Amino acid sequence: MVYVLSKSFLRKTKAKIIIVSGLLFSLGFLSLYTLFNDFDAKAIIGLLFLWMGYKKSQELKYWKERHDKIYLQVTSDKISITDGLENRQLMVNEVSKVVLQPIHGKVKSIILHSSTGELTKIQGIDSMHNLTEQFKGLFDESTIKIARMFHR
Repeated sequence: MVYVLSKSFLRKTKAKIIIVSGLLFSLGFLSLYTLFNDFDAKAIIGLLFLWMGYKKSQELKYWKERHDKIYLQVTSDKISITDGLENRQLMVNEVSKVVLQPIHGKVKSIILHSSTGELTKIQGIDSMHNLTEQFKGLFDESTIKIARMFHR
């Protein structure tokens, strides 16, 4: 089955990027404005904030260009994650632990632990309940854990 990202997840992610980049730009301009008369090493902090704000704002370009190309496909033998440029596959028999992370009774994210030590976090899927049920059918009950606290 193929799963896509939810609209609310995309909206929240874009809003977080805008807020953080705006805050970094504001800190950068404020630092440069207050330190403009006595230009010293502290002004470099302002330039650093501006650079960090610019880099953070570039993430919006990624989400605008690729949000409709990101999907998750689950079959009986593999889990494939595609973002338009990269296709990552994880074989079902390589998964050593599945951690479900519920908030208020609904699963918000799923962490897959592979036998090689890699972690794959799945979040923002439109039909997370269906994905959870499919994972419960794919993996043994001993493999699936429910994280009540300390979500990642």
